[in-house]
Amino acid sequence: MLMTSACSGDNQPQNVKIVLGISSKWDIITEVQQASQLALLESGGQAGNRQVELVFVDTADPQQTTLREQAAIAKAVEDPAVVAVITAGNSDAARETIPFLNRLGLTCVSLTATWPGLTKPGFAPGEPGIFYPTGQRNFFRMIPSDDIQAVTAVQWMKEQGFQSVYVLHTETVYSTGLANIVVAQAPLSDLTIVGHEQVTHFSPAEQAQLAERILLSDPDVLYYAADPSIDFSLEVTLRTYDPELTIIGGETLTFRRFPDDITALEGIYATNMTPSLEQLTSVGSFVEAYQEQYGEAPSSFAVPGYEAVNVILQAIAQADEPTRAGVLEAMHQLGDISGVMGNWSFDAHGDTSLQITNVLQLQQGEWVSIDSIR
Repeated sequence: MLMTSACSGDNQPQNVKIVLGISSKWDIITEVQQASQLALLESGGQAGNRQVELVFVDTADPQQTTLREQAAIAKAVEDPAVVAVITAGNSDAARETIPFLNRLGLTCVSLTATWPGLTKPGFAPGEPGIFYPTGQRNFFRMIPSDDIQAVTAVQWMKEQGFQSVYVLHTETVYSTGLANIVVAQAPLSDLTIVGHEQVTHFSPAEQAQLAERILLSDPDVLYYAADPSIDFSLEVTLRTYDPELTIIGGETLTFRRFPDDITALEGIYATNMTPSLEQLTSVGSFVEAYQEQYGEAPSSFAVPGYEAVNVILQAIAQADEPTRAGVLEAMHQLGDISGVMGNWSFDAHGDTSLQITNVLQLQQGEWVSIDSIR
């Protein structure tokens, strides 16, 4: 499904489009769309003398195939006016989307894909080169990668006085990779791994058996690198068996929709690579504008989408020609960026210089920032 939004101006000799692909199944979709639209509205729908249109693409997939994001975006990018794509899918989807867009010479800016191997060597055979068939990097991410997230999660667990951890993950690249980094880093912080296993969509009876195994291991904390597509049934089962079990996971915990009864989930933790609003000294004008435009306050999840649109607008304005090649070259030449996320930049690999991990806790149905680690 495509939804378009454009702002017109008097001087519009050249028209370009930015695609934003995000799943309608994610709770953050409204905030991301509204924040992105706000950035366009504030620019007057212009980047220099070029009129810009924002095209929303729903990447939701009932069958959870990694190719869904690519397929959904593919239709939109048939339009040659599209010069950049913003994605909000997981790392598994990004592994398919990045090379697809690379062959088209299209800039890809991710709000959520955190697998290190998308940009850095040493994590899986052939990575990251296999994602860039043209040899030119076209992928940029707004948040730090999982190697940063996992290390800071271990650091936080150690700071809480925990001595043992049980690690769970699913079969996806994101989940497996994040869990494996935690397992590798834990002994360096004197944390003992008392269990490490892969879980799948299994029956309530199998979930109960897993809960019993975990209880027998008696960990101080459970680290669950869950996927956003999975519901909270496992966490609820674990907390039903042990209401005091400390659970922490990656940022995708915060993207998942809650069940009707969230009593058992109260107090669980998640790391998030987007700094809290309180940590962003430059965010005040954005919060005020967002509230005025939409009648409600944004959360930190809205910030990367807003910043991403502004960054691409800057690249479009600076490009010698508003073509795919011109915008991609301008993205690599942005240098220091001063925005709502502070002063930062993309490195040669497309990674952000921002290195803040936000620790959240679920309190009365809301994710609340309780700590940050640099």
